[in-house]
Amino acid sequence: MKCSEESTSRNFQEWWTFKYGMIFKNNKALCVLCSESVVCRTSSVKRHFETIHKTLLTKSADELKCFISRALSNKDAQSDKLIKFVKKSDNLVSASFDVAKSIAIRGKPFSDGDFIKMSWLDCADNLFQDFDNKDAIIQRIKDLSISRNTIKERILSMNSNIENQLIHDLNQSSFFSICIDESTDITSSARLSIISRFCINDEVREELIKLASIPAKTTGENICEVVVNVLEDIGLNLSKIISVTTDGAPCMIGKDRGFVNLFSKKIGHPLIGFHCIIHQEALCAKDGLLQYENILKLVTKIVNFINARALNKRQFSLLLEEFLKCPDTCNFDELDLHYFEWMNIDTFEFELIDLQSCNTWKQKFIDLRQLIEEIEINRLQANAVKNADNEILKVWNSLPNTFNTLKKVARSILSIFSSTYACESLFSIMNLIKTKQRNTLIDETSAACVSLKTTNYTPDIKIKSSVYRNPQHLPQTPVKSPDWGLIPRPGNTD
Repeated sequence: MKCSEESTSRNFQEWWTFKYGMIFKNNKALCVLCSESVVCRTSSVKRHFETIHKTLLTKSADELKCFISRALSNKDAQSDKLIKFVKKSDNLVSASFDVAKSIAIRGKPFSDGDFIKMSWLDCADNLFQDFDNKDAIIQRIKDLSISRNTIKERILSMNSNIENQLIHDLNQSSFFSICIDESTDITSSARLSIISRFCINDEVREELIKLASIPAKTTGENICEVVVNVLEDIGLNLSKIISVTTDGAPCMIGKDRGFVNLFSKKIGHPLIGFHCIIHQEALCAKDGLLQYENILKLVTKIVNFINARALNKRQFSLLLEEFLKCPDTCNFDELDLHYFEWMNIDTFEFELIDLQSCNTWKQKFIDLRQLIEEIEINRLQANAVKNADNEILKVWNSLPNTFNTLKKVARSILSIFSSTYACESLFSIMNLIKTKQRNTLIDETSAACVSLKTTNYTPDIKIKSSVYRNPQHLPQTPVKSPDWGLIPRPGNTD
């Protein structure tokens, strides 16, 4: 009988609430007056109340009941405020991630976050003048943390998320190839780009694995050490690498101490080594691309004519203004051959202005119609082969598993780089981000900016910015975590 009474007394009793101010939480009795927990036993609950809150013993039963009721209401209000605070923080962090992503993609300084915030505040009063909640909107802008250090942390966090997505896809793919090239930034720091090419589902992707720094010499041994350390640190399966494409420098393709030879020995299987096809095309262009010789001659003639006289340049600007219907795009201080260029040497996809509608200028060039016809032919050819790799991959993936071996061979061939074009383009972006004015930008941060600007992945901002998803697990007091953007870290980052 004694054991039965003891077992019953361990259960929470509802009458404890208005007599002692206790509620049931986590299998214990929680005091709403001081937030202390005690075991669910009448003697313990009573002892806590008479010891900690002995000043309330002088109150009458009705007064005590009213006092405890107010304490319960205040506790519920605090819980609602905490939930609203967390949701508000979640929205603010998501917004700060969006601003950081925009800054990184456009290659802007991190300190532009403060400039953006000041601009918003300057125009907010007039912009939201007719809004009933104008003050709340302005306060939300003031609460947004987009300082220089916060922007840096957001960029590094998004880059980490993108890297995780890439690692997952690379580990899911059957094979992948890498493209390696080395260059120097504005501070003469040696930077090594490691770009992967792989097949995932019905898409052939090229993604930056790492823009690494080479601490010492740029010999084959040093480059091999950096590449192996990078790939092993992020957990990639090196046995899936089937090909390496380099620029053909001696440190890359040397017979004994070249990177390709050393890397092949390191991973334990032979690799298909490719010399960049761009260099080969430069050597054979005079003989192998004669069908484009007329186009280049005509383009050169047109550009030279425009640049010959200032009047011609002004007339050409007016022509573009009329044709493009956009004066802001027609302020050409200089015009050179790079204005008429093809963007992809493999597909010969020309980016040229349609001069066919320019009747005045057509009379000044007797070969203009021929130029337009040549351009149209090549444009049709470019459209025909656009996304050819993806289409070929779709065809192979549609075959039954009976041809599984041939499908693997096809995917492996499609994953091979034909040139170091991706690396060369990436170095151009690197130099646009880390400029003479931003020469204090550290390698890690500049690499993260380059990655965000060049990647096809979308960082999962909601996951990064979520503080608490389940309100039942909210803390009783707000915690100022660095992930909320409430505590900027010290240090010069940009």
